[in-house]
Amino acid sequence: MTTFLAAAAWAQEATASKEPVVSVAGTEDFEVRWYTPREHLADFPDSHGHVADYGEQVNRLTLLGSSKWGTLFAQIDEVTLFGDRYFLNDVSMCESQLVRPTTGDLACHTRYVNLEKVAWTQQFGGGNVTLGDAYASFGRGMAVDLDRNVDIDLDTSVRGVKAVFRPGAWDVTVFAGVLNRQQVAQDNPNALKNLAALPPGSERPAGPGISPDRMHGVAGLRLDRYGIGHVNAGAHVVVWDFVEAPGLEGLGELGSPDVIVPGASIEAIDVAGADLFVEADAFVYPTAAAWGGADPRTGHALYGTATLYPGRTVWLFEGKWYRDADYLNHPTGSELYRVAAPPTLAYERVITEDSSAEVASMNTLGGRVRVDLIPSGPALPDVTRSTPYLAVAVLRDLDTGGLHFNAVPETIVHPVIGMEVLSGHRVFAFNAGARADLRDDLQANGMDRQLHLDFDVKNPILGEWFTAISASGEAFAWGNNGALQQQDYVEIESSITAQRGSELALVWYTDYSSNPLVSSVGNLADRVYGAFEVQVKPTDAWTVKAFFGSYKAGIRCSGGQCRQLPGFEGARVAVTGSF
Repeated sequence: MTTFLAAAAWAQEATASKEPVVSVAGTEDFEVRWYTPREHLADFPDSHGHVADYGEQVNRLTLLGSSKWGTLFAQIDEVTLFGDRYFLNDVSMCESQLVRPTTGDLACHTRYVNLEKVAWTQQFGGGNVTLGDAYASFGRGMAVDLDRNVDIDLDTSVRGVKAVFRPGAWDVTVFAGVLNRQQVAQDNPNALKNLAALPPGSERPAGPGISPDRMHGVAGLRLDRYGIGHVNAGAHVVVWDFVEAPGLEGLGELGSPDVIVPGASIEAIDVAGADLFVEADAFVYPTAAAWGGADPRTGHALYGTATLYPGRTVWLFEGKWYRDADYLNHPTGSELYRVAAPPTLAYERVITEDSSAEVASMNTLGGRVRVDLIPSGPALPDVTRSTPYLAVAVLRDLDTGGLHFNAVPETIVHPVIGMEVLSGHRVFAFNAGARADLRDDLQANGMDRQLHLDFDVKNPILGEWFTAISASGEAFAWGNNGALQQQDYVEIESSITAQRGSELALVWYTDYSSNPLVSSVGNLADRVYGAFEVQVKPTDAWTVKAFFGSYKAGIRCSGGQCRQLPGFEGARVAVTGSF
């Protein structure tokens, strides 16, 4: 996206000349994966254990054309399966396919091409208008947060119209359209497996597979006023209309709103030496589409921060109180994405199956304090600079439904310490913490406990060569879960890299997990995963990666969104670049 922005800026300068100029920039992301799953087909003589292996080729091409008439952006996604056929009793069988079938449809769909995103943007004065796909996020993302989250393979845009006006000290943002969720997964499997085993007339299977979007409707308006002394203020309203039917059929369901979210925020900069921010949103559910009940319902989300700078320290205070706000995300849960992502106050690197429930809790409140010590002295290459911090979060989770393992409310205490040390070209950073979920009636219900540590080390060794070591681990012990009791576990992830400048990198990965909720098996041992990767950068604009081995499944969270990601075993080659 940086390439696109740079190209767009260059094109705008170029169009200032007398001759019309059209520039084109783009990116290419091509990947081939060969999966070696540890599964066997029923009633098939699979003595070598490789009949279920298959290949997947994925390509994402993005183009940006810029001229004096505006900019045109397009993203084309393509995925093809290969090596996924076998013969049973001399009959060609379809082992997997891409498009999720309707009831009784077992046709073999192994190639899919989609114009995933397309948008035309025209600048005018201090504003712009976009027709097609655009992204939208107001405030801290509590009312709407539709954007690209490549960390967990999510990309949701609004297909319709978006306009931004900037009259004087005001910003006016308005948009309306339907949600356009990314169909093709660039980093995760797209195939729906073992369809041949389904009898005719069976229900549509669960799991991966590409299916038409449900075109949920959304419209929003945001007003921002800047420079009221030291204060910036804003207000917004977002209206959601969720549909049940996929594809064009769902457009006929649009009409009355299912969720209405009015909200406002205020930001004060350098007031008595502090920076302040507060946002409040109300959630109105006039129908049962989001929250599932028969009667109308309301909820709220309140979030605030205060940053102070006494001496050589920085103090950050955060607070939240969310009640019945996450119902907004329920209609899209089965489609594996969230349309709003309020700040979590969580250390996302160690979120588990248990703590992810608090991230999406229907009734949670609490706060977090973090203090950073700023190093003194000049920032010179030969000077060692240490930046330690301490953070403590205290949260109260009153929700016991949904994904919660705890049957009673709990109080969560989570201190974390960390430090970054820079010494010449050497870097060392670590974070460590302990989390305790203290359940009400502690003697009867116990508490969940977690210890975690992660660190990164970078060290020059010879000439342009350096080594980098990254590792993270956690030990988790459950409280008393009754019928949902799970086994305590340990998880470790690590990588060791030898790298020469930006041109060549050799990486070894090792994962370990004894978590019974992890739906994958290691390749070195049942609980141990290993992989090797070579990364080559022949030019500044292009990178080639070759990977062989396995990594574990598990939860990954980024920007308030959490997703259960599958493991991988096999080989893959990826080529990415810009032009």
